[in-house]
Amino acid sequence: MLSRISTLSVGDLEVEVTRKSVRSIRIVIEPPEGRVRVSAPWRVSNEEVRAALVERLGWIAKHRQRMATMRRPPRLEYVEGESLRWFGRDLVLHVVPASRKARARLEPEAGCVWLAVREGADRDERAAAIEACWRASLLEALPSLAAKWEAQLGVQAERWGCRRMTSRWGSCNTRARRISLNLELARRPPACLEYVVVHELAHLLEPGHGPRFKAILDRALPDWRAREKLLASEAMPRE
Repeated sequence: MLSRISTLSVGDLEVEVTRKSVRSIRIVIEPPEGRVRVSAPWRVSNEEVRAALVERLGWIAKHRQRMATMRRPPRLEYVEGESLRWFGRDLVLHVVPASRKARARLEPEAGCVWLAVREGADRDERAAAIEACWRASLLEALPSLAAKWEAQLGVQAERWGCRRMTSRWGSCNTRARRISLNLELARRPPACLEYVVVHELAHLLEPGHGPRFKAILDRALPDWRAREKLLASEAMPRE
């Protein structure tokens, strides 16, 4: 069995607990509703999970309140004239007819992105074409940024990738030295992408988020707190 999911109540808070092969208890608050999820090692009892939650109730309440008031972009339909965010810039979407599968092409110098679609193409097909274009942009921007910070921190990731995530901006598998970035970073300012790259690489030096981890960030990227705040200032778009 790879994992087991159960629920646990702490006061009026209903929490989903996943038992799996992890080293410690991890609490995640998922936008937009502020749903609380916990990952816990198999050996940890419900009482230990409950104690960890009780200890962090203030932190949970603070972040759930922030999510409730966070500005959320409108749901995109990917139609002519819509504004699409690309590395912090707003680009105008132009939709043109095509005879093949939907595809998107960036023209940032002209402030626009072209979406070629077949007549009758639905939103999902249009969204997939834009996502593929944004993914390519993120993967293109990543190598030079990764090389820069790997050299400065004296570490090296074995593999980089990007995927859609609902509650995290990045993840680092310290054993496999594998780093994944949230595809949404292709919409955020470049300073946000750089912060997440540094943050995940720092986990190769310190797995946790304690004082040593923060000291690494302080030395490498003194304004990381401002970048983190910028990253958190807007919720992920509705799909």
